[in-house]
Amino acid sequence: CALGGKYGGEEFPGYRGTFKVVALSDGRFEYHGEMMRGAVANLGPTAAVELVGEGAEIAIVVTGERIQCLDQALFSHLGIEPSTKSILAIKSTVHFRADFESIAEDIILVESPGFNPCRLMPELFPRLRPGVRLL
Repeated sequence: CALGGKYGGEEFPGYRGTFKVVALSDGRFEYHGEMMRGAVANLGPTAAVELVGEGAEIAIVVTGERIQCLDQALFSHLGIEPSTKSILAIKSTVHFRADFESIAEDIILVESPGFNPCRLMPELFPRLRPGVRLL
């Protein structure tokens, strides 16, 4: 089956692979991080799946609703502990920082293909006052 590709146009059809379901949820859980603490998520049917046969241990969280990854609880409510992972990839612009920065040794920003890339380049913000910088 294919994962993703719903919002990237026909030229980005999603990733095709074989996946094993390791956890299922109704998508309801309580946020614990700074940004949304105490609020209850309602993401629709949610699953943790593992990519099969690629020679790496890759777990992916798939949600019924399109969301920003604001909180580690998105993973932990499915039995995945983000702080134990050597690499954690999150498709989010900046919202992830409030709850994930404390467990990150390093943050590497990348631009993923699709209709809405996040390009935080200084030339796009010519009126920033002196001393303000983009990370």
